Amino acid sequence: MRVKAVKVGGSVIAPKNRPLNADIPAILRLAEELSNYLRDSGNQLVLVHGGGSFGHYLVKECLTRDGELRRECFSRVAHYMMMLNSFVMEALLSSEVPAASLPPRSICFFRGKLPECFVDAVKELVSKGVTPVLFGDVIPSSTGFEVISGDMLVWELVKELGIKEVVFATDVNGIYTDDPKKNPKAKLLKEVRADEVLREAIEGEVTSSVTGGALEKVKVAVELGIKGVKASVINGLVPGNLYNALRGKVEGTVIWF
Repeated sequence: MRVKAVKVGGSVIAPKNRPLNADIPAILRLAEELSNYLRDSGNQLVLVHGGGSFGHYLVKECLTRDGELRRECFSRVAHYMMMLNSFVMEALLSSEVPAASLPPRSICFFRGKLPECFVDAVKELVSKGVTPVLFGDVIPSSTGFEVISGDMLVWELVKELGIKEVVFATDVNGIYTDDPKKNPKAKLLKEVRADEVLREAIEGEVTSSVTGGALEKVKVAVELGIKGVKASVINGLVPGNLYNALRGKVEGTVIWF
């Protein structure tokens, strides 16, 4: 039995075009793909999802108004992230995925720039055939409250659980040689090394599609010392992409660490 990690971006399940906007059809479809993979492979999964329109607007509002996450903001963001998580959990359970929600604020704490997460509960759930479901969240810190992104969380779990493969379901097809929205000749990179992505970023040779989410994913992984891991970046809005990526057929970009 192998354990793989999946990070579903908030932009896929909760587009930011308006607050508290859940894409229920997308959530249901992705849950079905995860269910099919678990049934067909016999492997186990750890699932992390982003906050999208449920977390983004509230955090931005708090930071704009107060300059920090005060306890009132902490409580509100925590509540609405649980609301989005409940949609994800309902879809997983209806697809017969033996899932259990595990709010990061209950197991993670920021001490300095990086989080400390007590992952024994995650390990126990996986060992018993349960799919742990975590998400981008607000968590306590030594100075107050901080946001732990879904990307940082999934890499922390990959590191602590010794997972060797992670799939990022995003709203883009992967990493391109140029911005595909501006350059129709831009080519999708099938494989790339993490150090190449960082080197090109330093040299100013990457595009906006890389300097956004993909670059941040690589930076966080490097900060946490991730090595020997295969990360696939795929478009989760395309039906079948998530299932196929988990089965080894990646329609996107593979990043090697």
